[in-house]
Amino acid sequence: MPSEILDTRDLEKRIEELEDELEDAGVDFADFINLDEDQFAEKYPDAPLDECQELLELTDFKTEVEGYCDWDHGETLIHENYREQYARQLAEDIGAIDYNASWPLQHINWEAAAEELFQFDYTYADLGGETYYVRCS
Repeated sequence: MPSEILDTRDLEKRIEELEDELEDAGVDFADFINLDEDQFAEKYPDAPLDECQELLELTDFKTEVEGYCDWDHGETLIHENYREQYARQLAEDIGAIDYNASWPLQHINWEAAAEELFQFDYTYADLGGETYYVRCS
């Protein structure tokens, strides 16, 4: 099950961990990108392929979103299936609603509210086949 919320600092930490693992295994990640599958397998027969693939996905994702956000200082990434809940929480956090009140909360179309929130101020990208939204800086 995908995470509802991710933080770019946690993803950056994972990238660094994977880079260290590959370095410790004697694998040049650039070769994973530049060589075809057979050439890579011949050069690195014991390479941790899952880690190489994960690093590729994370670095591609980072490249795609870091131009829209402050990757290094931490940005919240919201899974597409969590947008409605995120919009509710944000509305409460900024004082737009009193979460303890039953009226008019039960009548708010949170799906429409989330759609509008994410339509203009957010961009999205895929990570591991899952779509995440990040607020544009």
